[in-house]
Amino acid sequence: MNILKKISALAIVLIGSTAFSQNVSNIEHDKMTATKKVTFETTDGAETPYRMKVVERRSYKFAFEEEDKGKLNQDRVIMPAFVEKEIYIDNDKDSYYDKMMVIRYMKNYEDKIQVRPMGNDVVVKFNGDTSSPITKAGFYMTDASDNDFFYVEEFKTY
Repeated sequence: MNILKKISALAIVLIGSTAFSQNVSNIEHDKMTATKKVTFETTDGAETPYRMKVVERRSYKFAFEEEDKGKLNQDRVIMPAFVEKEIYIDNDKDSYYDKMMVIRYMKNYEDKIQVRPMGNDVVVKFNGDTSSPITKAGFYMTDASDNDFFYVEEFKTY
């Protein structure tokens, strides 16, 4: 009787772990979230610390080659990622953030995007091209030939 209990318990554990180990998703995107804190030293006559907290969320959509439809191993088409960044900025010596902005853009695999301080303002470097200082919400374009653009959805000064 004792052996029968052990075998049945082991069978339940094995069946349960096998059933829940298959993480098959029927949605066609993956998500990533990351938080990064950066401190810069700016030289505006005197060195002042410039803190920036960036919360980044990426949504990767994916698609498959049309010619591979119905095959077992399909080739994946590289799609641009939809990126949303919440940026919190502190440009004085207190512990509170002074500005907050939300930036959205489509990021291709080879794109290099950085948010950098410039004096009391913030600029976005998009593949080496620098945007104008961000002072309000709206549409910003950095390179008209590539249609590299980003959208500042929200901008608050505290």
